[in-house]
Amino acid sequence: MLGDRTWEHEWQNGDAVAGDTIDEAIQGRQLVEHIEDAGYHGVFVNVLADRVQTNAVRYLNPDILRIMIVHNITLGTYAAAGSIRDYVHDTIAISPRIKDDLIKKYAFHVNH
Repeated sequence: MLGDRTWEHEWQNGDAVAGDTIDEAIQGRQLVEHIEDAGYHGVFVNVLADRVQTNAVRYLNPDILRIMIVHNITLGTYAAAGSIRDYVHDTIAISPRIKDDLIKKYAFHVNH
């Protein structure tokens, strides 16, 4: 939890959101509210960073730029990427293999 003194040295490096609860629905709502209230123009989502961060892009104001980064070739990663594909503006595949898999097997589109 946020009050854990182990992380005290990190408190000055950014904003902590929803650190007082383990309820993922509350965490998600608070994360979306924070992003929108803080005036962010865009966010990057690392697929499978965790469920809250991955799914938050579904609920953001459509005017906030959302870019997904796909880091590995597991079926779970591809399934998660596919589940939020229509909620992001663009996708970054970190390798040619991932790009090819997403396009050929998961109906992602190529943007030039």
